[in-house]
Amino acid sequence: MKFSKKLIISSIINAFLILTVAFFASMDVYMSNYNDFVFPFEQTWWIVFLFSSFLILVISLIESILPENFFIFLMTLSFGIALCSYFQILFFNGKLVSSSEGKIFFSNKVVIFNLMIWIVIVSTTIVISCFDKQKVTKYYTLVSGAILLIELVGFISCIPNLSENDFNKEGYFSSDGEYELSRDNNVVYFIVDACSGEIVESTLNKYPDLFDGFEGFTYYPDMISKYSRTYPSIIYLLTNQQCWFDKPFVQFAEEAQENGILLPELNKAGVDIRLYTEPLFLGRPSIGIVDNYSTYSGKSLEIIRPWVLIKQMMHISLYKCMPYLIKNYFEYNVPIMNYLVKAYPSDVAIQFDDVLFYENLKNKGLKVNDEYSSAFRFYHLSGVHDGTEMTKDFVYDESAEKEDTLFADFEILRHYIEQMKILGIFDQSTIIITADHGNSFESEQLMISEPATCLLMYKPAKTPASEEVVVSDTAMSHDNIIATVLDSFSLDYSSVGKTISEVQESDNSLRTYYYSALREDKKGEVGLREYKVEGDSRLFSNWSLTGNFWNIDYSYNRVSGEILQ
Repeated sequence: MKFSKKLIISSIINAFLILTVAFFASMDVYMSNYNDFVFPFEQTWWIVFLFSSFLILVISLIESILPENFFIFLMTLSFGIALCSYFQILFFNGKLVSSSEGKIFFSNKVVIFNLMIWIVIVSTTIVISCFDKQKVTKYYTLVSGAILLIELVGFISCIPNLSENDFNKEGYFSSDGEYELSRDNNVVYFIVDACSGEIVESTLNKYPDLFDGFEGFTYYPDMISKYSRTYPSIIYLLTNQQCWFDKPFVQFAEEAQENGILLPELNKAGVDIRLYTEPLFLGRPSIGIVDNYSTYSGKSLEIIRPWVLIKQMMHISLYKCMPYLIKNYFEYNVPIMNYLVKAYPSDVAIQFDDVLFYENLKNKGLKVNDEYSSAFRFYHLSGVHDGTEMTKDFVYDESAEKEDTLFADFEILRHYIEQMKILGIFDQSTIIITADHGNSFESEQLMISEPATCLLMYKPAKTPASEEVVVSDTAMSHDNIIATVLDSFSLDYSSVGKTISEVQESDNSLRTYYYSALREDKKGEVGLREYKVEGDSRLFSNWSLTGNFWNIDYSYNRVSGEILQ
């Protein structure tokens, strides 16, 4: 077989293998979860494609100079692995499209069955090639080219679903003013990601001094979030706008801010507003309202670390393509990936890095800025979310217990509060410490299996500090927070319900909670389920389904069905 012919065959078959695994798989996850990534599509796709093309060229050139029999064996093996990877993506991963699922556990039977399929496919391709090597290699080349064409069409067809903002992702929340507060009136709003009520209680059992330094606060263990996951919880907490997954993420985020009452009202009142969370949660309507929202005007390639991007995207690809047996070796965490990949401008807020937040807080220290008549600060900590575990001594360690992680986060909060006291601004400040959600449950769970409570601690302004934290059994939810923030700035909150202080223990009002499943059941349902909570949310017997169900197509973040009563 001539070198030129070998080169053509190897290029096509290697393109099938490498583009399937290294390019199309990672791009499928990126475009299906584009709202989770802060680095732009306009740079991501061609960097990964260029790297994949380089691999194809180098490997094909090397293989083309090998002896014919060995060359055909390698082509057969590559085709078999490529076919397995393609089938894994299409048929064996189910609804494995969420970038925030974390580790997934499969039964031994499923793992063995999946591995046997791989072995059978690869073995069959090798055995078939033994009958007529030349002809079979030709067929393998044609099949590789045909599947590549199908994958290319699928990739191109998904591009129109991305908005201009997804291509550029030029907006970010800068760190300007991150550690500055007003002398007269502040609302400091901390989100401890994924902090369930169960984790708070188990941490208190392990560390009884967890609440030391939080005198003046009230702890509400009977507290639930509105949603089960970071999206759309963060948006709800900042806008009071509910999400039914009936429109693309970016569209909902931007419309929620435009229609929401909180930030526009604070802006009208002259409050200095600074948010430290992912910019895509609010997007371009933040311009002119959020004081630390910035738009990067330089070349977008300057805010990407190409080699880090390639490495991280390979993690995504291999996690998606590999058999169940080794899939979790390529587990990835999107917030950490965002931090590693994107080379933000020097003034950018550090996202989802609690250790850095603590170090900067100690090094820079809180300051009073007399230019602020009043200030609103929203800090989104990574908290006890999977993938950001740390020891109580602030060392990232995935083996660290959740209780140690929460203890470290409370040490950060405690240090922040101590600095407020030193500056003499603690008493006149309102402080809210809550979570975007509690237990999100395993990715394959279609319904909750235990109470989904979450953290809430609250200190109103101008309230005498008690000798210790007060524990209240009053029923609370995210529904009470925006009213509390508005009231803290003496603004009208009548349209958004009661404040935390206005809710009485005797109310026991009906609360609603929305759980979004990430994987499908036997009927193909992947959706948003509505629960009602009547009574103490810590008792699972008080949780019940209302029957309202919104079917979600996570591939595009759009609704694919109607409400089922």
